[in-house]
This record gives sequence, structure tokens and C-alpha cells, in this order.
Amino acid sequence: MSLARAALTEFAAFVSAAVSPDAATLEEDTAGPDHPPPQPEGPIRIRPVALDRTSRSQRDGPVLDLELTVAVSSSGQRGLENTETLLTALESVGRYRVAPLDRQGPPAVPTVFSFLVRIPVAVRLDIPAGPPVREPLQLRMGTGRLLQGTLRGRDGKPLAGARVRAHASARTATTGLDGGFELLTTHDDTQHFTVEFDGAARRISASSRDVPLTLRWEPPDDERGT
Repeated sequence: MSLARAALTEFAAFVSAAVSPDAATLEEDTAGPDHPPPQPEGPIRIRPVALDRTSRSQRDGPVLDLELTVAVSSSGQRGLENTETLLTALESVGRYRVAPLDRQGPPAVPTVFSFLVRIPVAVRLDIPAGPPVREPLQLRMGTGRLLQGTLRGRDGKPLAGARVRAHASARTATTGLDGGFELLTTHDDTQHFTVEFDGAARRISASSRDVPLTLRWEPPDDERGT
């Protein structure tokens, strides 16, 4: 049995219990050459009219939220009383939503009271997961540190306006007028940097045991002979 069918059957049982001892009849389009139209058996008739998608949610896994709309009709000598009883019962449970039936012009049968009920249906989706992990995932976690340093040229003078990037943290800083910079990096004894200055870029490594550290900028080969 589908989930929508189960929800419809549960609703029909709820209606029958609410209007007892009167009976409720579930009507569906089963008429055909081999199935003549069924005759109403009770004063309360339930007829499914639509099944719509409302949303998709995540409740212990992916869930497709559907809404089954049924038309409920009450007729006979107790039609008005049964309608009031049903509306009160539906309001008390809070699970079902009641909506008025869209009528065009005066009702064809004045003794029939009708309204719509919207029934929630939750369908759990079976979405394949990704490939299994064959090896345990290992993570290395550690604390960083703020490393201070100075960039100097071959003559020992500080170089301002250079960009210094730490390979360990991918952080970048620009040297000040005194050639100084600060970078968040790791606790490794040897630090590797990429320095960009005056249109050129070079990789520089330095020991971080002695801080503040000093980076020495060596100009490109074509500038050394000038």
C-alpha cells in the first residue's frame, strides 16, 4: 500500500469514528466496463481529488512532502450536524487542514454540505550515498602562531612595500617602511615564503627558531651585474 493510500484510509477511519453511528463511504474513479460506478452507502462521502508536492525537507534524512486533497460531503437528515461534528473534530487534531469548496453559483443539491481537507503525506527518499571510504580519514590539527620578521636587501636596508606570503598558512602581508611584517603561520622550525618586490618574485626559506626572523631579498640575476 502506498503512503498516500495509507493516509487516505486513515483519514476515512477518522471520519467514520467522528460521525459514528453514521457511516462514511470512500469514493474513487474505478468505473469502467468491468467496474460499474459504486452507489453511495452512507451520508458521509470522501473523494480524493488531488495529490500535490509541497516541499522537500530534511527529517532524519531527505523527505518529500506531499499533500493529498479530498472532498468531504455530508447529506441526509443529519447532514448539517455531521458537518459541524467533522469540522470540530478536524480542528481539534490539528493535523488536517480544512478549506472551503470552490462553488460556482448556487449549490445544485441544497441538502449536501461539502468542504475540502488537505492531508499531509511524507515520503522518505532513498538517495544513494557516495562511495564508501576505504581508509580512515586522518586530520592533523594544531595551533598557529604570529610570526614577526623583517625583509632586507643585499645591503641590509629594509625593503618597504613588498608582499610576503607564508606557504604554511597561505597568509599574505605587506612590509612596512621599516621592512617589518607579521604573518600567522605554523610552529614549523623552517618556514617557506614567496616574496614579491619590484615586479619580481622569489622563494625564500628561513629558520623560525630565532624571532623576529630576517628575510634576505636577492635580486634577479640580470640585476646583480648592474
